[in-house]
Amino acid sequence: MLKKIFKKHDHSAAEWQCHRCNEKISSGNRCTNCDRKFNRDKDQEIKSENTSPSDGNKPKLKPIKKYRKNQSDKNDPSRGANSDDTQGVTDTANSVVGGQGSSEPNTVNQKDGWICKICHMSGNQQKQCEMCKQERKDSHDEENIKNRRKRKNINRSKLHAGQSIRVDKERNRQKLIAEDIANNIRDYCQKNKIHYEDRCFPDPNDKSYDQKEWRRIKDVQDKSCKGSKPWTILSNPSPDDAIQGSAENCWFLCSVSLLAQKRNLLEDIIVTKNFSEEGLYQVRLCKDGNWKTVIVDDRFPCDRNGYLKYSRPQNKQLWVMLLEKAAAKLHGGYQALNAGLVVESLAMLTGEPCEHIDITGSDFEKKDDKKCQVDSEKLWANLKSWNQSRYLLGISTPKDNDHEELEDSHCYPILAVEDTRDGKKLLKLWTSSDHQHCVTGCLRSNLSLQKEKKRLLRDLKKGEFWISFEEEFLRYFNYLSVCKVEEGWYESRFKGVFPPVLNDEWKYYSFRLVNDTVTKLKLGLFQKSMRGSGVQIESFTDLLILVLQNQEDKLGHPFKTEPLFSRVLGYSRRRARSLTTCSVDLSPGSYTLACFSFGKLQQDDVDFTEDDYVRYTLSIHSSQPLFIDEVNGTKFEQLRYAPADALITLAKQSKKEEQSDSRETSIRISQINGNVYCAMFMFYGEICVFINETSEGYIYKRNYGESSYLMAVRRSLSTGDYIPAKSGRVINIVTPIDPETPWEVVAQKGFEPCPSSRASTPAIPDTLEALLTARLIPEIMST
Repeated sequence: MLKKIFKKHDHSAAEWQCHRCNEKISSGNRCTNCDRKFNRDKDQEIKSENTSPSDGNKPKLKPIKKYRKNQSDKNDPSRGANSDDTQGVTDTANSVVGGQGSSEPNTVNQKDGWICKICHMSGNQQKQCEMCKQERKDSHDEENIKNRRKRKNINRSKLHAGQSIRVDKERNRQKLIAEDIANNIRDYCQKNKIHYEDRCFPDPNDKSYDQKEWRRIKDVQDKSCKGSKPWTILSNPSPDDAIQGSAENCWFLCSVSLLAQKRNLLEDIIVTKNFSEEGLYQVRLCKDGNWKTVIVDDRFPCDRNGYLKYSRPQNKQLWVMLLEKAAAKLHGGYQALNAGLVVESLAMLTGEPCEHIDITGSDFEKKDDKKCQVDSEKLWANLKSWNQSRYLLGISTPKDNDHEELEDSHCYPILAVEDTRDGKKLLKLWTSSDHQHCVTGCLRSNLSLQKEKKRLLRDLKKGEFWISFEEEFLRYFNYLSVCKVEEGWYESRFKGVFPPVLNDEWKYYSFRLVNDTVTKLKLGLFQKSMRGSGVQIESFTDLLILVLQNQEDKLGHPFKTEPLFSRVLGYSRRRARSLTTCSVDLSPGSYTLACFSFGKLQQDDVDFTEDDYVRYTLSIHSSQPLFIDEVNGTKFEQLRYAPADALITLAKQSKKEEQSDSRETSIRISQINGNVYCAMFMFYGEICVFINETSEGYIYKRNYGESSYLMAVRRSLSTGDYIPAKSGRVINIVTPIDPETPWEVVAQKGFEPCPSSRASTPAIPDTLEALLTARLIPEIMST
């Protein structure tokens, strides 16, 4: 058997074609063009001589699983990285971003040499890059190389575990690797007496850039770059350093100006500390939940007069320009930074799970007074608490507002939150010093603040202004972004994929807390952003996080009894955005983090394309170190019905806490008969769960026929299901077809006792059994 598995390629066999360079080889086991050995799984054997390969004799790709056909192992989307693998620059330095051409082969031909993906040095003839000293990696190995190192602590078939680490410790490890690469490049530049030039940014094929208008920073003649001192990276950063240029990227510069208040955060992401004579700089950014170290040179786009087109520095500090250029390179160009949400840029610059709040009311409890959109007292209390904790806060105005001094669709950083002696609630904002509006804001016309005016205007810098919380903030702003940066915390990052069927490669994250102290958790679930791809509307699918307490047997083992969970400790909003977050405080016990996405679930046993899979990154920040087991739901049979158990547990718990003052208005309980009720979670559509606590069965019918612009996970808006005694069941999940299009949930229901079991209509397919099967109701544990 072993001889059959490891059988070598027969030298006398027919021709074969190298998958890397597509060279046709007549005989032998080594490619004469790129000098690589024959690989039976990847190279194509040509059965007929003197004929070119046709579609009929292309190599058959090795099937991975029943529901993932026609995909090769190297493209398996379920091969997510482990917690210590995804944190930026790996030991092979493949997370150091050399440019947008990283997906292209790094081989041209043997005569011209190969192009390094880190520094983009061309013409390399040896295995090691002549400039940055990094070893050459084949293009087909790129996805497998990145973030795929085996864990040193444990690697089992059912459980993949990871020790969370200190954020600063991992950051320093990444910086050492990045600095080693930078030193190699500088040594090469000094030896050859050249300046470093990033040959992939701007893209030579991008006609939107005039290559002649890019100038090195020493050649820039912009008069707005004030100061007679030499150029520096960071001298005395302040919010007014972030002067917006021609790009519509106030969402990004808003977060940049907030970072000016936390120099330690700036120093964490700007790897290059000193002005580089060779023109080489490195910046760390967190894209889609994963840290990347971006290499940029000191060339910047200018107009014909030598003035900078985009952000301009104050006092000859480069930090804002470097951050903007690194973000532009990471996403495909400066124009790719047009329009966005502050929460996106905060997450990119800090790597923290950042919260996005809709001030218009959908994210806060509404009061009885219909004129009041949000609970203003709760919102103000949160603002003061966040400001005292030195969290980063940013807000944005809607498209059309009638305020004389506030710009439409503009983002502003919040610098201070204050209660005056007269009981007025004020917020200090900042805007670019190039703008002539908003110098004093509400202080200009508010008579009740005249006594406080002198004190409030004291030390008010150019661009800073005050607004009233009740009269201006609640009326003229629509979104609030919060970045809860903590010092001395630990983090883990996991990469995974939501497959189109529930009984395939679904992952859960389990851990146990033994310390007597409360452990605080901040969770962020990221999906890939389409920024820079040319897509006008982001095609995000829904994301949901649940923090569940495990049901344990008498010996304290989880996943040994049914139902699987005893309580929901916290959950995120179900949202179709690039990020959803959840914060929770946990006592000692056993817990599971469950991440869900229902929008792309399919029923049929069909071949799926790559677009049917949703890749994600889960970031876990904790006040105490965690040891997390990454559990594969397919290989760990006990977790097969975890999706159903999780939602049924949340439904039962929501009913138990229905009278609580902290009740969520987005969860509706519909009482049917005694201990029979429905819980509707109005999270981006609706998740409907039927709970039957009686000793007899029930038939429940639900029809969403009058709803608008929704799709159902069961592919039918009309359903009928039997719910046994003492059981719960997820009835249906309806999701908006498009997050940008208005939608409405309208449902009709019917129910009746039923003495015997009946089949569901429509029938439950095997692919959705883990979600739609009736399960026992848990006994909800008290907190």
